[in-house]
Amino acid sequence: MSVEISGVYGKPIYDTKGRYIGKVNDLILDMEDGKVVRITTKELKRLSSKEELSKTLKDNSVLYDRVESVSDIVLVRN
Repeated sequence: MSVEISGVYGKPIYDTKGRYIGKVNDLILDMEDGKVVRITTKELKRLSSKEELSKTLKDNSVLYDRVESVSDIVLVRN
């Protein structure tokens, strides 16, 4: 799936059961492979510690491998 990154920011994220997860706030990129790795619903640059970053990645992000579709919303597998 090929999507322009700037068009993903702010889109609502839902899982395939129709549950709202949040809005796309940040994307984590693998610069070597040129791929999106993770979508976060919380802004990463405001995090001050490794613990806070770890908690945010666990509780407020989705692996991009789970993304089924990106259109008006981002649809992710459960």
